[in-house]
This record gives sequence, C-alpha cells and structure tokens, in this order.
Amino acid sequence: MIPVSALGKALTVEVTATKAGYGNSTAVSDPSALVALGTMSNTAKPTITGAVKVGGTVTAADGTWSPAAGAYLYKWFQEGSTEPIGTTKNLVVPVGALGKKLTVEVTARKLGYASDVVTSDPSAAVGAGDLASGTAPAVTGTVQVGKTVTAEPGTWTPAATGYAYRWFQSGSTDPIGTGKDLVVPAGAAGRTLTVEITASAPGYADGVATSPASAPVALGDLANETEPTVTGTAQVGKTVTAVPGAWTPAADGYTYRWFRSGSTDPIGTGQDLVVPGAAAGKTLTVEVTATKAGYADSAAVSEPTAAVTKGVLTNTVKPTITGSVAVGGTVQPNDGTWSQTPDSYTYKWFLSGASAPISTDRQLVIPSGAAGRTLRVEVTATKAGYADASASSDPLSVAVPAAQAPVNTVKPAITGKAKVGQTLTVSTGTWSPAPSTLAYQWFANGVRIPNATGNRLTLTPALATKVIQVLVGAAVPGAAPGFEWSNTTKPVALGTLTVTGRPTLTGTAKVGSKLKVVVPRATTPAGATVTIQWLLGGKPIPKANRKALKLNSPLYRGKKVQARVTYTLKGYAPVVLTTAKVKVK
Repeated sequence: MIPVSALGKALTVEVTATKAGYGNSTAVSDPSALVALGTMSNTAKPTITGAVKVGGTVTAADGTWSPAAGAYLYKWFQEGSTEPIGTTKNLVVPVGALGKKLTVEVTARKLGYASDVVTSDPSAAVGAGDLASGTAPAVTGTVQVGKTVTAEPGTWTPAATGYAYRWFQSGSTDPIGTGKDLVVPAGAAGRTLTVEITASAPGYADGVATSPASAPVALGDLANETEPTVTGTAQVGKTVTAVPGAWTPAADGYTYRWFRSGSTDPIGTGQDLVVPGAAAGKTLTVEVTATKAGYADSAAVSEPTAAVTKGVLTNTVKPTITGSVAVGGTVQPNDGTWSQTPDSYTYKWFLSGASAPISTDRQLVIPSGAAGRTLRVEVTATKAGYADASASSDPLSVAVPAAQAPVNTVKPAITGKAKVGQTLTVSTGTWSPAPSTLAYQWFANGVRIPNATGNRLTLTPALATKVIQVLVGAAVPGAAPGFEWSNTTKPVALGTLTVTGRPTLTGTAKVGSKLKVVVPRATTPAGATVTIQWLLGGKPIPKANRKALKLNSPLYRGKKVQARVTYTLKGYAPVVLTTAKVKVK
C-alpha cells in the first residue's frame, strides 16, 4: 500500500535478485507517475439521532468509511435552505427549523486521501420545543379581599418571551382573573388562591406551571370615608333619617342602631326613626354598620344631634260628652283623637257661667245646680316626651229629667242573731236615685208578719224555726216606688230561758216523814211552766210529781232521793234543774 508520505512523488522499485551460488544483483525501475491522493469510500451513510425539536440536541452519527477516516467535518441544513445552521457534531435545533426537516453533511478526511462528503437522509420535520419550568410561579402581595396580588412567573428554560395568567380560588375550576395582577374578589374570602402561568416562546410549545396555594383569603376591610349623619328634626314624634356616609369599597347594604345619650340600649334599628318620648332632652346618634360580601362588617357612628325637644300633641277630633245630659244623669267623655296615642288623660268639667271646674273625675253625675246651664269637659292629654295638650268638647245643655223609680244597686241586709228574744236589724241597701222615703215589711217563711214595718224586729216565740226576710221599698217624689228583698236568715233558733235560783229540799229524809221541794218561780222571760219529778236512785218515782213526797215505804230506807224541776216556755229551750240528793234513813 502506497504510504501517505509518497503523496506527490514518483515511485521506483529496486529489485535485488538472489540465487544460490550467485552474488546478489540489484536493478532499479524507471520512476512512476507522481503518487495521487487516495480515494475514501463511504460504506454507511451518516444518520441523525436525538430530539428533533426546537431546543432539542441532535447528533450526527458519522457513518462508515473505507479506509476509516481520521477526522470529520459537519454541516447542518434545514429544509429549503443552503445555508448551514450548524458545523459541529451536535446541533441545538434553532427556532427557524420549526416544521422543517434536517440533514447533516459529513465530510470524512484522512491524510493522503481526498475528502469524501456524504449527506444523511432528512430527519422528520422539526417539532416544537419544550419550555421547562424551573423556579415555580408564586403569589405575592396581601391575600385579602380587595387587595391586589401579583403573579411571579418563575423561571423557564429557555427563557420565555411571554406569559399568560389564570387565577383560581380553591374549590372552583373557573378562573377569577387573567392578568398578572388580581384584585382579590369577595367570592374568594376564606379560600386559597393559585395562579396558573402559561409561558410561551417562538418555536416552543407553551409551558404551564401552577403556583403553590396561598394562605386563605382574609376578609377585606371596609373603610368609612365620610361618617354617617342624622337628618330631620330632633323632636319627639318626628322622623329622623340616617345618611350612611361613604365607604370604600361601596357597601352592599347597611344596618342601623339608634341610641339616645346616656343609654347603651338601642331605640331603633331602621334607617328612619320616629323619635320616642324617652329621648326627650337627650341627644341622638346612629351607628351604621356597612356590609359587603367578602368584607368584614365595619361600623361608624354619627355625631350627636342637638338635644331632642318635646313633641307636640295635636287634637285632631274634639272630645265629646256621652251619657244622660240631665240633672242626676251620668256622663263621661269620649277623649277625642290625638296626633299621638296619649299615655293618660285628666279631666275638668265646667258649667257655663263658672270658671272653676265642678269635677275632675272622668265620670260625672250631673248635680241639680246644672239644670238649664251648659256643660263641657276639658280633656288634657299627656304622653311621655310630649308637652301636655288640652281640648274642650262642645257645650251641651243640661236637661231636668223626669222622676225615675229608685233602682236598688246594693241589696238590703239583715244583721243580728236569728234567735227567739233577739232583735234583727235591716239596712236600707243602696238606691239610685237616692230615695226620699223608705218602707219595710218583715216576713216569716214568706208570710207577712203583722205590724212588723220598722227596720228592727224582735223575734217572738211564734217565729221560732222560721226564716225571716224583709221587703224594703224606696220612693222619690213623682215616681213609682222601687222594691228589693233582703237576704234570708237561718231558721230562728229557740230562745234561752233563764231561771233565777235553784230548787232545794226541806223536811226530814226519814221513812215515815215528808220531803218538800222549794221551787224558784222567777224566770226570764216570765210565764214559764214548772213540772216536778221525784227521783229515787236517779230513776223517776211513778206519780211522784207534786211538791211534797211522803216517805211512806221502807223501800226508801238507805236510798238517795232528789227532785228534778223542768221549766218550759213556748219558743224557748226547756231548762232542767235538780236538787241535791239526800239519803233516806
């Protein structure tokens, strides 16, 4: 094989012939033509390996040569261009090659040989490259409703040329924002935030990465910019209105609490307040609480009003007088109608021609002196927090009424003990109008008792066991009388008979002698009947009912004898008395 060192030189050959027995003989050929470069032969084409996509690294596999090459040169081409895009064994696929096929031209070189150039078969079309996220995206800023948070896109390889953003709140797949910055919405309160970054670069497929979740979103702050005010007249009964003031951001709604000075108890909870009587002399403030979805409630208090003045009670319908407008008649006022419902009323009744009232009661019984005059009532209304106000009825003429029969309003009542010998008394009862004369009639068991026409009755024996009742009559001039029965008593009990003294025995208590009973005759009342019964050993002696007892039997000896005296009087309980016992000898 011609060595590389012979390149460009002529070759000769020196031949030495040898033969046994002969001396060696040498001869040199004529020079050859100059030695030319050798020829390299490619036996296997170069190929392309690696990631055929933008940003990917592809490598030229050199192929196979004969003889083996000592070195290689490379040229990379993209489809449609004769300008090489790389000259090393490895190529980072450039953006301009996107969608085009690649070829690599390999030049094999060897000393003494002519270089040989072979081009690989085209690769597949170059695909889009991959954008790789390095440092993860992050959410920065205050995670609170109404505040602005910002997306930090993180790092990308290769460096991205643009970003798109999508913000999410936990629990939802619907984005809540698409900018780098996000004003945190109310709906995110209590939830966490994430931002999805889509990075882009020419020749590369978009890369997507999501930040870690933020802390839960705090409620936003509602800031009062202009404090609430109270409009309207600060007077009892008037309506005042709360102007809520200005808030940032604008509130969705408001609640109200009204206060009077000196008290922590609210007196109203609406935007409007009818000033109550209890606020008289006090100042008013209104506490306005602003509300907005996703924001913490915020309260602000107005400046105090001037001191509340007393309200004005206005009579809208005059009082009137109802009832019998006549002497002896009873009248009362209809209080009329007022702008506010009064707590109470007071009254003054006036007769024409007099400045002094004749009564301050609500109800009036018209006196006789009112006949032929007019009557009016002045009603004074009072209400807490309001100045008192008065209104008078139209005057009415007082008539003199016809006489009317007395009507009993409280029944007559019998007092005293219902017992023979006792005295009962009956009250007159109560009548309207008051009677000028009264009459009485007593009854026993419903039967009139003759001559019992006074207000007192002494119970005679004939009335024993009977019930007593009185009919009372009442009369006024010019009218029929009125009548009313009293209550009835219990049945009249028997009277108590009183005996003055006790019976005693005289004589000798000896068989053959005589004993006499000395009987007291004085009784109260007088007229009692006396009966005598002699007793032997406590038992009645037959037919022994005279004053004297003859001890004519030896059976009396050693026995005790006594007399029993009984007093009876009609209508009275009997009285039984006994003498002392004596022993007969």
